Amino acid sequence: MDGFFKEATLYVKSGGVLMLPLFMLAAYLYYAAFMLLFKLLKFYAACRNSDLVKRNLCAFFNAETLEDALGGRDMIKARFDAVRREIMPPVSRSLAMIKILAAIAPLLGLLGTVSGMAFALSEIGGSSSGVAEGVSRALITTQCGLSIALPAIIIAMLCSMLRQKILVNLSRCESCLILGEEEK
Repeated sequence: MDGFFKEATLYVKSGGVLMLPLFMLAAYLYYAAFMLLFKLLKFYAACRNSDLVKRNLCAFFNAETLEDALGGRDMIKARFDAVRREIMPPVSRSLAMIKILAAIAPLLGLLGTVSGMAFALSEIGGSSSGVAEGVSRALITTQCGLSIALPAIIIAMLCSMLRQKILVNLSRCESCLILGEEEK
């Protein structure tokens, strides 16, 4: 295991000064992405079942029965709009931030590529090991930036999909409650 950490440390050091910002970006990006993903999974589980939605609405509006929580047709619409206003804006902001950070990672890798190639070109008249070090630095930062961005983009797409499913399920439950209210 010690050998792995030594090799990993050498790999990171050979990537140059931009490896630290890349790792800091990755840590924050994945923390935010997984927090949002788990939050959306919790919301999705809560709104997937109409009985569960009814219980959660009672809890959300501090009511003992669904009738107390919802009232008539106009009140049902207003209550579901309140739930959407409470839940979706923070989700949308977090999702936008994750997408922006995922787009920044390859750009930081590209910046490392440029600085590595500049170092390699400055060493052309000197030793061949300096050229190889510059090219290596260029490739490592590019690889690291892409390795950070690709899974983050996949997580962002999962979060977008879950967000849409939650909105559809909320609309479906709202429609069922309104139709049930009209039958009374």
